[in-house]
Amino acid sequence: MPHNRKGCLAGCISDYRGDGPDGFGVEPLGGTFGQVVSMAPYIEARIEGSGVQVTVGNSSFNAAGEGKNTAVVKSLEYGCINKMEGKIEIVDEIGGDLGFLNTSLNKMEKCIPNLGTGHRLIFRVGWVGIDCNGNKFQKLSPRMRSIINIISSQVSNGLIKFTMNFGPVEAALQIYRPDVTFGTDEDPITITDALKQLGNYTEGGSPKLEIKYAQQDADGKIEIVDSFNWRNYGKKGPEAKWPCNLQNKYETIAKWIAPYRVQDGADDRGLVLIHGTENPSEVVLLLDPSPIEEERKNLKSVICNYVVNGGSCSNVLEFNPKLDIISVMRKTRSGGSSGGALTSNGEFVEDDNNPTPERKGADAGPQTQVIPTQAVVYSAGTSNAQKEMKKSQEAHLRAEGLVTAFGGIEAELRIVGSTLPEYHSLNFAARFVSITIINPFSIRGGGDKSCGDFLQKADCNQFLSNKGWLVLGWSHSIQEGSFVTTLKVQLAAPGVDITTSADNKLGANDTGIEIDNTC
Repeated sequence: MPHNRKGCLAGCISDYRGDGPDGFGVEPLGGTFGQVVSMAPYIEARIEGSGVQVTVGNSSFNAAGEGKNTAVVKSLEYGCINKMEGKIEIVDEIGGDLGFLNTSLNKMEKCIPNLGTGHRLIFRVGWVGIDCNGNKFQKLSPRMRSIINIISSQVSNGLIKFTMNFGPVEAALQIYRPDVTFGTDEDPITITDALKQLGNYTEGGSPKLEIKYAQQDADGKIEIVDSFNWRNYGKKGPEAKWPCNLQNKYETIAKWIAPYRVQDGADDRGLVLIHGTENPSEVVLLLDPSPIEEERKNLKSVICNYVVNGGSCSNVLEFNPKLDIISVMRKTRSGGSSGGALTSNGEFVEDDNNPTPERKGADAGPQTQVIPTQAVVYSAGTSNAQKEMKKSQEAHLRAEGLVTAFGGIEAELRIVGSTLPEYHSLNFAARFVSITIINPFSIRGGGDKSCGDFLQKADCNQFLSNKGWLVLGWSHSIQEGSFVTTLKVQLAAPGVDITTSADNKLGANDTGIEIDNTC
């Protein structure tokens, strides 16, 4: 288990540190407690409204208040890139009328339009333990809420084990495709008002959707705002009539937003659709928080510093970077057709002589065409509709990089289970971690130059060590006494990531190295 000695690691590591706390000094205990004698992963879960709770401990689920603890959590796995999904396994000795599952199901609301309290799984994870002085402690994550989608059971050896898969309200919304229009030609409404009405629309059984707007504050954290400053249209956005055209609410949002972008200072930015982890009915339109090229050279918002090959000083378990050389050579993402503003794939080529912009380097699939929607023709005019929509889609493509890894160097960083709030919330978006890789043992020549010796040369790997690893998402796995957190990260490569130029260093900051022969 990592300890908290100051100065445990020194030397070249300091060259790659960001402004965040040292990962080897804050996880999982954070220096709050004394010398640890024993510690163990912890899970706490309940179905909202049922009044019963199940954990991994000996006092989990008191059946009917009789002092008999019959149900216990076996494992929990969940993760989030643009939405949180996961599953929890629970073993129940009884499994009948007094079982945890039946007790909880009887409290559920069995009506899709009322999807909410009776269907929500509330859970949190963390560490519990005791120190040398007999002091008990616990360090837990924030409470998260998610909609229970599927419950499956397995009966064997006199026990019943059931698995609950959970996620946002998205799954329930996929089957509802409203045919309604908000606003008219004679009485148009703004996109902000149309989105609010769409979220509250429940005819035909469609669940409500809470649509919110968010952007990154000066400290790099995500904050909810009332509205955006829409390019050319101000705070409330463009006015038009807004049809659903028999698409579900997610597809409708993407269609409506596709032609428009948000003005942020002197820059125009796109939007990316993500889900909240504390409210599964919440959909957040996040203003692209990716820093522009000049800002990338002075990275902000470093959540933590992690050291690979740091021995007992580090809580990193595994690191496995991967370079997609084909994407690097082509300098663009792979082919395929466009799926809308928030799901598009491709890079558009500016060509004033071509009225239909095409995607560059996308041979494996139909070419993307920009077809103006009725709303953008109404709000921007016929002559400007296509040009405005193309620029907006380019902005949305840049924003999509937050949830769709492409090009550059991708990796998974496995660490001792984290309770940091950022790794259980929306605050991962456009945040960075500093990763320093200490080169492993190397074979050097012996004193008589006849035989090699294994010697440790504690140098840092200059290619992969960087404070600009962008966090794309996270996942947690607790099972059989282990608690592991995995971060999906990406390092921008010059000429590959569309937010960096070929003149930048690896990672687009001062800790990266120059790469020769870059297009």
